[in-house]
Amino acid sequence: MRTFDRQELSKLLAAHDEPCLSLTMPTHRSFPETEQDPVRYRNLTRQLATAVEKKFGKRDANANALLEQVEKLGAEGPDGDDAEWWSHQKEGLAVYAAPGFFAYYRVPIPLREIAVVSNSFHVKPLLPLLRKHERYHVLALTQNQVTLWDGNWERIAPLGVKDVPGSKKEALGEEINTSAQSLSHHGPGPGGAVHGSGTPADQGKEELRRFFREVDKRVEDRHSKPTGRPLILAAVEYYHPLFREVSKNAALLDQGIVHDPKSMGPDELRAAALEIVGPMREREIGAAIDEYGRAKAHAQGTDDVHAIGAAAVGGRVKHLLLEEARRIWGRVDRESGEVATGGAEGNPDDADV
Repeated sequence: MRTFDRQELSKLLAAHDEPCLSLTMPTHRSFPETEQDPVRYRNLTRQLATAVEKKFGKRDANANALLEQVEKLGAEGPDGDDAEWWSHQKEGLAVYAAPGFFAYYRVPIPLREIAVVSNSFHVKPLLPLLRKHERYHVLALTQNQVTLWDGNWERIAPLGVKDVPGSKKEALGEEINTSAQSLSHHGPGPGGAVHGSGTPADQGKEELRRFFREVDKRVEDRHSKPTGRPLILAAVEYYHPLFREVSKNAALLDQGIVHDPKSMGPDELRAAALEIVGPMREREIGAAIDEYGRAKAHAQGTDDVHAIGAAAVGGRVKHLLLEEARRIWGRVDRESGEVATGGAEGNPDDADV
């Protein structure tokens, strides 16, 4: 399985030989809803088969081979013998097949049921995953447990990461000074006063800094840089300034969750994270809409799909705003940018332009 990101989008948007088969659907994580998912999948593969037959007839070997790939994924899983395939889904499944290309994505957002056969892939349902603040990471940090969570607007789940230290002991090993353990865990004493160089308080803070540096570097290198997702720190108040003092991670947000993450369930953690990223997303969308208004006033922006098609081919689009629930079925000429509208979902060659 591939993780959908901008690199995967580029692969899907590249020119592929016909036919290009696209299948998207909602999926579920728990019983009994999971029992309906394979039924929906089979129905959608039948829709693909009907569209292929309309365009190519029953005897086209290439088209039938693609259909077999799609059907096999639903029946046997990606390895050909996965009886638990439908028990390990997320909120959505997207499958793409073309001659010489096959990819599927289990995604954390529900997808609409769509089966499209065209000269390009139907990628719009996946685009919300690429919004800057649509997904985020939460670093839940205590001395004895480090957990990196992957969240979106509907769910949050721990990432099974083996390359980030799971605790201070794991990060520092024998370098831990046991005499400073208690203070470094609970913070300074009453009034926050710490006196003397090399005291247990100083040693405890320095151990925390070394621990935080190790965690920060691993999270940045292995997760923040590859995904570009904003990072929210969840920790007791005492840890926040120390972590930010040593962090070099550009994805770390200024605002964090000031709470002991051990006492927070997933729903509480997600709610706290959305209080931070929610306003950021609204500001980002608002700024984009304002910029469009200014551009349109100076004849540098438009909502005409025909003009946008020509501008896209000419490399003259800086930002593209899409109505998430709206679809315009038709065709786009990749060479000229000419857009033909008036198509319909399910018609061979028609895609959501």
